[in-house]
Amino acid sequence: MIEKHDPSDRIGRMTIIPSFSEQWPLPEEYGDRPTVKGVILNEQNEVLLFGDVLVGGGIEPNETPEQAMHRESLEEVGAAIRIIKPLGSVHQYRDVWRLRYVVQGFLAKCESMSEPTTNIVREKGRSIEWVKISYALEYLEGSIRKMQAEGNPDPSSDQYQAELYSMLTTQTFLREAQRYLVGEDHSDLR
Repeated sequence: MIEKHDPSDRIGRMTIIPSFSEQWPLPEEYGDRPTVKGVILNEQNEVLLFGDVLVGGGIEPNETPEQAMHRESLEEVGAAIRIIKPLGSVHQYRDVWRLRYVVQGFLAKCESMSEPTTNIVREKGRSIEWVKISYALEYLEGSIRKMQAEGNPDPSSDQYQAELYSMLTTQTFLREAQRYLVGEDHSDLR
């Protein structure tokens, strides 16, 4: 579902991914979990994928979304970045944990790469790959279709929603970045 808003808003379109429980109106008793994701581009405007999704994670207390994006980029993939612009927000209603993930997306340019600093075991083994945005979108569309066709094997687990929502959020922010890259002026990408 797309939430309509003032087109002069500097952040851009705000997309909401509805809850799997299909409650309407949207759940009100969910706690908020602010997070970030970044479409990080190299000099060839290829996107950095971390596994098969974008770099990102939770915003720490007393941290701005921009600071969180810089920190997550260094921790997960060792990328020092320059934020170009915000891409908007995606809201994910995660039913098992009763949390509304408010994911703020950013378009960023990779300035340099070093060793990732993460101590999280599941992040240490993930692949880091630069790909064309069109390839990433095509791959995600196939993965999303397959996952939705197979359905949720364990409704009591958050794993299915977490994986599916992460792919859908990645797809949303990649589309926003692609729309931006089709525009006229890219002097801010240099």
